[in-house]
Formats: sequence, structure tokens, C-alpha cells
Amino acid sequence: MPLDYTTEALLERVRRTLQLRGVAGGGNQKLSAAQQLQICDEEIQQNLFPRLLTVREDYQEWRTGLFFVDGIPTYRVPVEAASSTFDHIETRQTNGTTVIGQWRIPRIPVPQGAHYAASQGTSANCPTRYSVLGDQITFYPTPTATSEADYIAIVYHEFRPPRLCTTAETMAISAYSDTDPSVTLTVTIGADCTINDNSVVDVIPSQPPFMPLATGGVAQLTLPSTLVVDLSLSPLTSSAQVISLLDNAPYSIVTPTGYANIFPLPDAWFGAAVLACSASVALNLGDGNAYGLLRPEAEAAIERLVTFASNRIRKEPQIIMDRTSPLRRSGIGFPIGWNGGGS
Repeated sequence: MPLDYTTEALLERVRRTLQLRGVAGGGNQKLSAAQQLQICDEEIQQNLFPRLLTVREDYQEWRTGLFFVDGIPTYRVPVEAASSTFDHIETRQTNGTTVIGQWRIPRIPVPQGAHYAASQGTSANCPTRYSVLGDQITFYPTPTATSEADYIAIVYHEFRPPRLCTTAETMAISAYSDTDPSVTLTVTIGADCTINDNSVVDVIPSQPPFMPLATGGVAQLTLPSTLVVDLSLSPLTSSAQVISLLDNAPYSIVTPTGYANIFPLPDAWFGAAVLACSASVALNLGDGNAYGLLRPEAEAAIERLVTFASNRIRKEPQIIMDRTSPLRRSGIGFPIGWNGGGS
């Protein structure tokens, strides 16, 4: 029987933890399950997730693809990017499903954008630089028809944890098939599920690791138990990839995009989350005694996790290489764009 990482399991663990600390009814007499779930969600988003990011080992690293559109230079930072921040951007050239090349492009100050747009005009096949203003990414030079046909941008960022929802608001997957560019899913629909035609959905696993199998699919409910998820708007996600992931992720779930009924961080953090969420619930109940017991326990558990997680690959250090270094031609390491020693 797989371990239960659902929001219902989280709330039950919180209730038992509070009872053990002397809180009558585990807090259920004063706070509804919906209120407790919101408190847990805020604890994960505002405390646990930022602490996980401090280890800087890419546990939540994600890639979001952007389709270029002819004549459109500016695009929004992906909504999946935590706090609208990202690490870097690459452009990828493709020929159908074949990747021809992929290159990291530099960020430039906004005032320099006009210079690069004017100096390069439409001579470049795809943008070679970008700037950021607010939540907008502007590419230079402006994408052309060639950019739209043959290139995409890939934004690397930390994946913002989905907000917590109940299992009743989701769909459980029992069977699936590849109907490229869609996947067709046989589902059991939760009693409170609001997913319908044209809803944007995510496909998530119920067992670790908990990163999504697909995000931003467009749903069509063709039969009461059949959901077709169109992936054509997700440049980095193919139907074949999703089917392969589903083969290794039984008990997967369809959720409204940006929501999950599954604990959204690495599974090792679940126990610490129970303590931290219990402390927050106790605080909202006005129980200073329980809070005083639980918050130090939670902080100690989080600190142990941060220490443990800070060296993810324990026996192999990262190779960091300057793209302009002479070593790039020596075959030592494999930086982005490496093509066997060529330029």
C-alpha cells in the first residue's frame, strides 16, 4: 500500500499532533478543515518552500517553454516561476521533433534593448538577448516568422509549489493512452471537482517525487469518465513523454492548474511539514502552550533537512566551466551547446 501524502493525510497528522500536545479535538472544534488547509498552505508557501530553496540544489528546478510569435517581442514570466524569478533563458532550434541546437542567451539592461534591436534587425533567425522589466521578458531582436517556426525559448526557474486543495476537487487516473498531441485519460471525478471543457489542468503523481508530469494542458471531457488533455500549448511536453511518466507513476491525478491535493515538496519534508503546520494551527487557535512546544520542534526538523539536503550528489562535485574557456574544446565537461569540441 503506497504511503498517503494527500492533503487529507496531512490534516489528519496535524490533528493527531495537536491532540498529543493537549489541544482538544486536534483543533477541529474551532477551525474547519478548510481553514486548517489554508493555514497549512500558507506555512508551506511562506516557510518550508523558501527554506528548501536555501540549499540551492535544484530540488524544485523546472523548465517552462515559450513559443515565439512573429512580431511579438514581450512575454510574461511563466506563472509557474516562484516569485516571478528565474535562473536563465535558453533558445532551442528544432526541426520537427528533432533538437538541432540549444544556446543560453544573455540578459541585457533594458536601455540597451533598442541598440540590439536596431543593430541586428531581422538578420538573426531568433532572439539572441533579453531584458526583464517587472514580470515581462523582452527578446531582441523581435521574433520573426523563422523564430516562430523553428525556435522556442526555455525559461529555467524554481517551480512554485501548487496551492493545496482537497482530493474531492481532483480527478484520479485509472487508465491512459497516447492520442498525440493529447493524452486520453480514464478518470474518476471527485465530488467537488470543477474541471470541465477548456479548463487548464496539471497532471501530478501521488507518490514521490512530486514534481508535475505535465502542466498547462487544456481539458476536454468527452465522456463522464474520459478526459482528453491537449498538450499542444506546452512546447516541452509531448504526449509520449507524459505516457512514459504515467507508466512509472501509478495513482496519478488531474488537478486544476496551480493546485494539488498532494504534498508539493520532497517527501522527506512531510514530517517537518506536519510539525510546522501544527504549530501554525496552534497559533491560530491561540494556544500558546502548544505553539511553544511545536515551533521549536518544527524548526529543528527543518534545520536537519536543510543540512541533509545541502549536498544532493554526495560523491560527485559539479563541474563548472566557462563557455569561453579553452577547456571547452578539450572535451572536459559538457557545457550547454557543446557539440563534440566544435564552436
